[in-house]
Amino acid sequence: MPTPPPKTIRQKLVDAIVARMNGINGADPYQTTPLSVEEWATHYQEDELTNGYRLSVCDMTNEPQTQSRHDLNQANRLKVQVRVFTSSATRVTDLRQIIGDVLTAIRTDQFWGGLAQYSEPGQDGFIVPQESAGVAGAAVEFIIVYGSQRFDAFE
Repeated sequence: MPTPPPKTIRQKLVDAIVARMNGINGADPYQTTPLSVEEWATHYQEDELTNGYRLSVCDMTNEPQTQSRHDLNQANRLKVQVRVFTSSATRVTDLRQIIGDVLTAIRTDQFWGGLAQYSEPGQDGFIVPQESAGVAGAAVEFIIVYGSQRFDAFE
């Protein structure tokens, strides 16, 4: 059996976030339980959301930073968004609780098992499509700062 290819640091972080969001289980300190947690899910049918909500972990953009042009190390600022997909019947009070659970999950280890130097909070709130006045879901953004070698996604 061939050896699987190594994972990038970014993939390891996404895997850790998905695992952490899967830990939201309705037991203390959480109040809710998602039906599923996936990586980069972008759409669900209404009938897939009638019994609860689903989370999608999306790694957005990475902003590398170096101290000088001679520096071989860089700090990476990876923006992550956890999207909350709900049915149209979901109350905003329930969405606020879900946002709270996602924030609690992030707070449990902001270093992501040693993969990151730290995490920073970003925006969170409701998703309101322009074509309607209703709430379509929610999103929680945060930034993970981690180190790597310049132009090296694996170390």
